[in-house]
Amino acid sequence: MEFTVQEVAALVGGRLASDAGSATRIRGVASIADAEPGEITFFGNAKYLPQLKASRASAALVPLDFSEEIPALAIFVENPSRAFSRLMERFAPAPIRYSAGVHPTAVLGRDVVLGENVSIQPFVVIEDGVQIGANTIVGAHGYLGHAVRIGQSCELAPRVTIGARCVVGNRVIIHSGVVLGSDGFGFEPVGGKHVKIPQTGNVQIDDDVEIGANTTIDRARFPWGYSDSGHAALAGTWVGPLVTASGKRLGMLMDLELAPLDRGRRHAPLFRTRRSHWLEGRVLVCTIPGGVRRLKASGKPDDTKTASTFHLGTSPADTVGPDGLQPSTIKGRWGGGDTVDLTVSLYIKKGRSAISSTADPDTGPDQHTTLERGTEAQFNSLCGGR
Repeated sequence: MEFTVQEVAALVGGRLASDAGSATRIRGVASIADAEPGEITFFGNAKYLPQLKASRASAALVPLDFSEEIPALAIFVENPSRAFSRLMERFAPAPIRYSAGVHPTAVLGRDVVLGENVSIQPFVVIEDGVQIGANTIVGAHGYLGHAVRIGQSCELAPRVTIGARCVVGNRVIIHSGVVLGSDGFGFEPVGGKHVKIPQTGNVQIDDDVEIGANTTIDRARFPWGYSDSGHAALAGTWVGPLVTASGKRLGMLMDLELAPLDRGRRHAPLFRTRRSHWLEGRVLVCTIPGGVRRLKASGKPDDTKTASTFHLGTSPADTVGPDGLQPSTIKGRWGGGDTVDLTVSLYIKKGRSAISSTADPDTGPDQHTTLERGTEAQFNSLCGGR
């Protein structure tokens, strides 16, 4: 593939000092020291100026304030390194594409759910109850433990190991040799001996993360984010609109975890579940469009296994925050999927006052909504890109 210097400038949003040499052909990219005629390089660090002045490159991407005389044709851009990365994609070989489907040597357990266009490569082992989102690739010799959840458009390179109940978000890239959810390796000195502490938690990787080769991320000591049965849990981020009885539109984010009862508390709460956990986290609310109200949330699951029904109370997280409608209590019902039904009691924050009235259609009756698993970025978009 070849481009003229003028075409390269257009591709990266740059400009030339003049039209002289704009028809010069560029057939590849290279470093300052290695570039040959017909190739383009970039200049992003002053210490490489002597090399740039001696470079054989036909063109160079340079900062907007660059004023030195160089033998290469200068293309002025805001960020030479970033522009060069974009240009490299044009000259790089086409990405390797993997066919959708399950290789005959792969081993799949029971109740495995695969989204559309998933590619399972040779000798992969997938245990019972694993869920994999659409367009995800699991590389050769990978291992996914029981009840692992992988999001959409992920790339798992060969020999990736993900332990039981771990969660991976969307568009995550995991390079070869990575181990997620290995044992936390905790011990407690007891009677002159080291006694092993069970590491019963899991690992969650959120959206748009890239993990380098041979990285190990251990699981935590405390249970987090899964039910006793190993299925998906209430813990996590939930996002959606809330339309009040009068038609006001709010955006709502609820971010919860199943927390140890003694975390950050001098005294344990009066209620206690069989798993010795309660719910805590945060709630964000905005008027669409409008300012964001930030609240702390805590409460209890009504059942002892999966928190399928729960109660939360809220308190302001900001000393001074925007006025407007915000929740005082939240009752929830969760059926184990990717939606949660809420009944919300609202009040109007006005300065330091909290106003509610049974005659007000927004603060009198409880409001009802359904949230879906999501991200804070989705909440910000819902609120108008904040």
